[in-house]
Amino acid sequence: MSGSEDADKNSSQTNQHQRQLMIYERAVPVTFRRHAELSVDVAKHLSSAIDVNAVPVMSSEFTRVSRELPIVLAGEGPAMPVAVLGIKDNQNLMIDEKGEWRGTYVPAFLRQYPFVLAGHSGNEKLTLCIDEGFKGLNYEGRGERLFSQTGEQSEYLKGVVQFTEAYQRDFLRTRKFAQRLEELELLETAHANFNLNSGPFRLHGFQSIKREKLMSLKDRELLELTRSNALELVYAQLASLENFATLVSRVD
Repeated sequence: MSGSEDADKNSSQTNQHQRQLMIYERAVPVTFRRHAELSVDVAKHLSSAIDVNAVPVMSSEFTRVSRELPIVLAGEGPAMPVAVLGIKDNQNLMIDEKGEWRGTYVPAFLRQYPFVLAGHSGNEKLTLCIDEGFKGLNYEGRGERLFSQTGEQSEYLKGVVQFTEAYQRDFLRTRKFAQRLEELELLETAHANFNLNSGPFRLHGFQSIKREKLMSLKDRELLELTRSNALELVYAQLASLENFATLVSRVD
């Protein structure tokens, strides 16, 4: 997504995928050999995303996210659903200076940090990784340990594994949903206009579902979307766009 004030003045560019990777400075596989004595203090983990203006949204959380945040589609191959957290580059209006969430529901992408399932060295199998750049990592016992003295996974780490695996399954379902939207040609280039104290501002470089195209679908296509629960996600995305006004009200 990108935005501009007064047409092209002070334009800013935001590559969603780069922003995602910026949260993880040094993601490395979790191993007992490397992390035997490591503890994780996640009290301030959201501070790592303070300059991220959009995060992925999974299909299972569409309803909860859509109550508070705008959901749009960004990127390519296919365009994926993201929750908009700020309208300018490096702007996150949902995380305060203390690293605390200003809303009610925290998207799963942020809750899984500093962990992530990722592939390494050409291996297609996903491995649980941890961001060693996360400031909450320590060897003083603050927070949760990853392993016992005998090398067994702690209950905390077992929970992390379950969460990240569930997230990955949800990601695959969400990607399938996004691919179907493209196949049905339901997406259109979109923009949002705001009147800020500094002047007019336009957010662009994203896509949204086209209501007119949705209404023109064949009965069998609508039935397919209904039975797969995709139609519920479609209407949640459209309704969520009303949240742009609430988000912009947080701009100083």
